[in-house]
Amino acid sequence: MKQDHRRRIARIVQELERILEEEEEAFETLSEAALESARGERMQEVIDFLQEAIDTLKDLLNA
Repeated sequence: MKQDHRRRIARIVQELERILEEEEEAFETLSEAALESARGERMQEVIDFLQEAIDTLKDLLNA
């Protein structure tokens, strides 16, 4: 993989990690009722997706 592609992917990973951290902090502040609602479930799906995307991109960088 070209070096410029690696740098771009690394920047994307950093931004996704920042977004993930913000989402996790927001998720932690939800009330018990909100956690069990569709909103809480959707936030958990977003967090899981972000983590999967980060892991996949890191694997790509290390390939």
